[in-house]
Amino acid sequence: MTKRLRKYPLIGFGITLIALSSLPLDASASPKQAVAALTACLKGKTSSDETRTCIGRYSDPCAAKAENTAPLPQISEQSQCLLDEASAWNTLSDRAVKSWKENNTTSLSANIAKLTNESRHFAKIKCAVFRDTQQFGQTGMALEAQCLRDEAARTASFIGYALD
Repeated sequence: MTKRLRKYPLIGFGITLIALSSLPLDASASPKQAVAALTACLKGKTSSDETRTCIGRYSDPCAAKAENTAPLPQISEQSQCLLDEASAWNTLSDRAVKSWKENNTTSLSANIAKLTNESRHFAKIKCAVFRDTQQFGQTGMALEAQCLRDEAARTASFIGYALD
């Protein structure tokens, strides 16, 4: 848990990482469960409009479980749900890239792999704007996680996804 939270510094909140690491995260937050939820949702969906209905399929119910906790644990748990779903979308993208490489010997598969890496780099830069604690306060952590989830989902939908 500590490794995941180090990505999102909480400087400005007046809380140290040590204090935050003692907060329990919902045991149901899991990238593997997120992959399973997305895989079930995406089966049979082929258009980007259909795919968009799966964004939040895991993170929304997961984050809703944290609503009755104090503000910072709530935001931390909700953010983790969003990050787990972002990780799941990235897993589906990675599977698609692997499939492209195995089934296509042209330069297209290399370009798709490059696009995926560049999209992730762009998402990190784009979503980092929410780290401005003066503007976004403690909700910036959840806004950044939501942004990362949405960007990962867009990339997976754009390049295709592999459900395995």
